Amino acid sequence: MLKFVAGPMLVCLLAAARPEPVRAQAGPPAKADSSARAYTDVGNGDRLFVVPTARNLRRGEGYAQDLELVVVGASYGLTNSFSLGAFVSVIPGQGTDNIALLTPKVSFPVAKKLRAGIGSFLIASRSGSGAITYANATYGTADANLTLGVGYGATRRSGFINTPLVLLGGTKRVSRLVSLLNETYLIYDRAFLDLGTFKLVAGIAGVRVAGPRFGGGLGLLYAFGQLQDSDYFNGSARYFLPVGEFTVRFGKIK
Repeated sequence: MLKFVAGPMLVCLLAAARPEPVRAQAGPPAKADSSARAYTDVGNGDRLFVVPTARNLRRGEGYAQDLELVVVGASYGLTNSFSLGAFVSVIPGQGTDNIALLTPKVSFPVAKKLRAGIGSFLIASRSGSGAITYANATYGTADANLTLGVGYGATRRSGFINTPLVLLGGTKRVSRLVSLLNETYLIYDRAFLDLGTFKLVAGIAGVRVAGPRFGGGLGLLYAFGQLQDSDYFNGSARYFLPVGEFTVRFGKIK
């Protein structure tokens, strides 16, 4: 269904995100600074497309998000270093098998442009519960940054999974409205579900259009997986899927 709405959605985003014109102010002219651009604030760079960075929502700043029309929720900055989000899936026909998700995150400055963070995705449904706990580091600003992270999954029945998930990602704002972003996940497991050696490279690459209050993104989810040394199946597969999200910021806007 996304391919039918992607075009109109992008037009609406461009219209909603259009910044107000900058009015001339009386006073002495500002000093020239080739490194500074008159970009309006569109957030503190606390996430990429889906996954978090080590930057945090500012105190009193929040957003509501709709991902693929089937995951909705909101995140809020309780302090400049701690934020909390709550999301639920609303997949038709799933009923009580839909999931609920809490996303606490703590981050702190290490250097002028370097921050470190820890957090978790706490997942619950009728069929069970689990979590992905992660630590990450982000270098850069709200408009241009790089993130490296590592996470471990756990379930209530099995405990922590031995194999970590590695995240590499970044974003770059290329105009007043548009940012380019990518997040890539890497998994290598020698005993995946006792089936064999599993390798996976997956992620989302796309573009975000954002203004002070409204924004959204269109991207392509990609996945390349391979299973080896298995008694049941050996081979590889690739998968591509368009994804979209819409965001409304609320509360404090810098």
